[in-house]
Amino acid sequence: MAYFPIYVNLERKKILIAGGGRVALRKVKILLEYGPRILVVAPEIEEELYRLEKTAGPGSLMLEHRKFRQEDLKAADIIIAATDSPLENSKIYKLCKQNGKPVNVVDVPEECDFIFPAIVKKRDLVVSVSTGGKSPLFAARLKKELEERIPDYYGELVELLGAWRSKVLTEASDIKKRKRIFGALIEKGKKQGGKLSEKEIRHIIEKEAQ
Repeated sequence: MAYFPIYVNLERKKILIAGGGRVALRKVKILLEYGPRILVVAPEIEEELYRLEKTAGPGSLMLEHRKFRQEDLKAADIIIAATDSPLENSKIYKLCKQNGKPVNVVDVPEECDFIFPAIVKKRDLVVSVSTGGKSPLFAARLKKELEERIPDYYGELVELLGAWRSKVLTEASDIKKRKRIFGALIEKGKKQGGKLSEKEIRHIIEKEAQ
């Protein structure tokens, strides 16, 4: 069965990662871009994780050189089981289910409340690809295709549209007019590589709001 995609605000959310190897490192690198507070617990921790801990923002990444403990679940909003022991990962999964905590057991879809999609990120523009855990390689290849097709300036254009959104909603109370305004801004922005001057934006708003 396919997974339903939901985009979650991770800002300041507490994420627990049990395991400190290469898999945990990959998850940390992805998650740090979304502003959570990550705690990694593992008897052995990749050296690169220590380097990330130094460069991440205050409280963004904490490393504890020890085994996972059940009490670690209390403060966590989301748990990722990425130890090198399938038995330990399964144990963490069962504890999470008992405590009502969402968990991802790496490479075991049947023990996941959520999975990590392949992600294309251009600033606030985020596109994800999932195969429901059936073929991560296929998802990765499709992600690469999308990265090549989606220009970087799309992210800039999204931020620009967001900055003017409240102005458009104020100027145009009618939904059809709003759609025309945003449609015109998008098309103009795409033609100009994501660059729109304030004068151009105001002109489009005034024209399409009539």
